[in-house]
Amino acid sequence: MFPISKFSPSRRLRAARHCTPAGARVFFATMSAIAVHDLCKTFGGAVALENISFRVKPGEMLVIVGASGSGKSTLLRCLNGLEIFNAGRVEIGDTVLDPRAPQFRHAVHRARQHVGIVFQSFNLFGHLTALDNVALALKVVRKMESAAAREVAQAYLTKVALGERAGAYPWQLSGGQQQRAAIARALALGPRVMLYDEPTSALDPSLVREVTTIMQTLRREGMTQVLVTHEMKFARNTADHILMLHQGRVIADLPAPEFFENTSNPFIRAFLDHM
Repeated sequence: MFPISKFSPSRRLRAARHCTPAGARVFFATMSAIAVHDLCKTFGGAVALENISFRVKPGEMLVIVGASGSGKSTLLRCLNGLEIFNAGRVEIGDTVLDPRAPQFRHAVHRARQHVGIVFQSFNLFGHLTALDNVALALKVVRKMESAAAREVAQAYLTKVALGERAGAYPWQLSGGQQQRAAIARALALGPRVMLYDEPTSALDPSLVREVTTIMQTLRREGMTQVLVTHEMKFARNTADHILMLHQGRVIADLPAPEFFENTSNPFIRAFLDHM
């Protein structure tokens, strides 16, 4: 569905030289839903992400924060292979993404079977109803028959409080409703992990709660979630852990209460003071 890379393995290795060595790799003793080890990403000669390492426990909500241009969205896209990183490794459960490995394409395909992603834009097909948008994903990705796909799609639209709007077209839905339909489409595929790239940034403030309520519900149900957002109130109230990026590097990796109460880190204080 998505192109894996325009670059050959040898070119990816050459690009990786722009990233500084991280020394010993970080390995985690317990199984994580997501584990990232020494990830580097360059665009030409510019380093976008440098030696990123962190983990997300099963059922945890990790919120990634930082100023615009700090690498948040790039990092999120690396987690399921939408952006090809140059060095390091990403583990999604027992699937390992390593761009230098010969089976990288296969690993990306396998990882995407278990990872849902929701973007800023809703990416719904305008000529299809909400029900058919969700059902189409099931028919294409899961190879389901039309009747079964529509039944599952209806169930997930109901889950996000859109059951009565299943027959509406995107242009007949509010922004919050469209984003909820996009979340239903991702959830219908049965992911173990959900990724969100600023899912509320295009919404009016009055509609933000429609989307954040769903994420809170999924957290209570044990869904592992990684969220890029500027919604600090939501992050404070809901996140388990905060990862802060600055110029492509991790400058804070803290439990949410510690992050928001931190008075010693000048980057954290300056960031929160401007939010």
